[in-house]
Amino acid sequence: MEKRDKGRISLGRFLPYNLLNFLLLPAFLPFSGLSACTSQADIEQPCTVGMTRAGATEAGQLDIFIYDNRSGALDSYHRMECPAEGVVELYSGKGGKTVACIVDGQNSSYIWEEVKTLDRMKRMKVELDRDDPSRPVMSGICSIGGGGRATLPCTPLLSKVVVRSLRCDFSGRSYAGEKLKNVKIYLTNVCNGYSLFADEDEESSEFMNIGGLDRIATGRMKNKGYVYQEVPAEIGPEGVRLDREFCCYPDPPGEETAGSPYTRLVIEGSIGGENCWYPITLNRGDGGKGIRRNCRYVLDICLTRKGADNPWTPVGRETAQIYTQLCDWEEKEVHDVGY
Repeated sequence: MEKRDKGRISLGRFLPYNLLNFLLLPAFLPFSGLSACTSQADIEQPCTVGMTRAGATEAGQLDIFIYDNRSGALDSYHRMECPAEGVVELYSGKGGKTVACIVDGQNSSYIWEEVKTLDRMKRMKVELDRDDPSRPVMSGICSIGGGGRATLPCTPLLSKVVVRSLRCDFSGRSYAGEKLKNVKIYLTNVCNGYSLFADEDEESSEFMNIGGLDRIATGRMKNKGYVYQEVPAEIGPEGVRLDREFCCYPDPPGEETAGSPYTRLVIEGSIGGENCWYPITLNRGDGGKGIRRNCRYVLDICLTRKGADNPWTPVGRETAQIYTQLCDWEEKEVHDVGY
């Protein structure tokens, strides 16, 4: 009978991600409430795994998939609540494996059990409207051999765009003193379905609000505030503190094309009764690759002239002065739990 390998992952609470430290050791600690689907291969010894959520007040639901490196077939599948500490008993076959972890995934255990190959797992996607920034879907993947140690970062797929403040300074213009009224802020060209284990350079093919605000699609969203918000205040030279938060998945890293448009933040409003738009491209200057996974972009924006006459033509620095910070999702203590 083929022997099974056993491993251990230490537990830690990190921000903005968790590090799951795999160490193959002859250790065992059972965990009640474990839902597991194993292969038909011989099962003799366990592989132990554990993790906590990053930056959350509650433990999330953890799905762990172990795939055989040679065949790509599912070796075992396990579902549980993320334990606060300790390790849990899992099973895997002998030899090299790929471990894929998902926290707060959007599918039931029945659906996950049908993901029988690593190739299919890499094609599974999450939906923006079903994600929750307070308990975001997180994922991580790594290879692990029959011994030794490996580290698995498990991070949210979501990113946040925060409009912290907005003001208008039309000094020297014929419309100096006018305020921006009927203000709406939204994201365009938003990735609506993102692969759980997408490579950094992978491009999405599912978008919403392409080239402008799609009121029908946005109106159907349960969480339309992720991509669209109205601002009741009139914006003048004194400025307004907004702290408006939007959510999205990464946008295309390469050149912009008709099929892979850049995600943009659009400020829409009227100046002196004339409608105008301020489409702002995010993180593309100075070698930036656009919106990246698990990032929080905080913007302070000053509009200095009337914007474009459409929501798809990006405005330049002569029209909108933008101060951008790249921040962690939250500021929390770092907790280490040894093993």
